Amino acid sequence: MGDEQCLNCLRGLGIIGLCLVALLLPCPAQAADRLYYFWSFSMPEESIKAAFADGEKIELVAVLRGLPEGSTKASLLRIKQLLGGRKVEVVIDPLLFKLYGITAVPTMVYAEGINPSCEHCEPAPRHWKAMGDVSLEVVLENLARSDPSASGGVEQYLKKLHKGFYLK
Repeated sequence: MGDEQCLNCLRGLGIIGLCLVALLLPCPAQAADRLYYFWSFSMPEESIKAAFADGEKIELVAVLRGLPEGSTKASLLRIKQLLGGRKVEVVIDPLLFKLYGITAVPTMVYAEGINPSCEHCEPAPRHWKAMGDVSLEVVLENLARSDPSASGGVEQYLKKLHKGFYLK
């Protein structure tokens, strides 16, 4: 599915959103697992930057509910500053907050088998949530240990996260 088809798909669902993509990622043609990081500007800057640094390695999708009141331009510049040149997909999507029942941030969600043509369809796909200001690595390791049925997909994220760790 091409970028134009993805945009048409979103329009067809009636979703009006602002998508900031630091790296143009192709729309997947088949179901895929996703790791979402739900966050807000009210969180400590160090926590956001750490999640983005690790998230770049594992194709994390960083999700905001919306932008704070005030200047949209200022908010977008703030996102750019937090990214610091990292290639992380940042989306503004209140529907994902609702779909996964996100009531506090930061929250990470590992979701299996996301249908790219209907990412917001209910019911939510099989998923796991972890709330709190902890590293992506800790969340993924705990999930792999606690639920063997999720460990296959989670292990792929851990391998990407650890790739090159000792080369830095």
